[in-house]
Amino acid sequence: MNYKKHFYTFFNQSTNPIIMAAIILAVIWALIVSSGSETLRAAGEARVVFDFKDSDRVFEGWVGPSMSVFEAILVAAQAGDIHLEYSLNQKGEMVVERVDKYNLSENRIRISRNYQPVSLSAVHRYALKPGDVIRVTIQ
Repeated sequence: MNYKKHFYTFFNQSTNPIIMAAIILAVIWALIVSSGSETLRAAGEARVVFDFKDSDRVFEGWVGPSMSVFEAILVAAQAGDIHLEYSLNQKGEMVVERVDKYNLSENRIRISRNYQPVSLSAVHRYALKPGDVIRVTIQ
C-alpha cells in the first residue's frame, strides 16, 4: 500500500483538516490539563509525613501566609487525629513531649524539611514554603 498517497488524500479532503485541527487541539488541551495539576499542587501546597515505627501517615494541604513548619505539623496532626503534646521552654525553644502513643522520653523524634534536618528546638521558626515536604520521624 502506498502510504504517501493515502496520507496526501487524507489531508486533501475538505473536512479532514477541521477534524485534524480539533484532534490536535484536544491533545494539546489534555497535555496541559494533566501536567498542570502537579504544577498547581506544588505551587500552593505542602506535604507532612508522620513516619511512625510501624506505618506512615501522609497529609497534604495549602500553605497559609507566614506559616511555620511546626504550624503545618499541628494542622496535619489535628486533621489526622494525632495527639501532639508540646511546650516552649524558658529559652523559647520548642519541646515536643509526646506524639500519639509515643512518649519522647523513650523515643527519638526527627523532623526534616525537604530531606534536610530541622532543629527540633527551632522548628516553629522555620517558614513553610509551597512544595515543601515535612517529615516527622519517630524512632
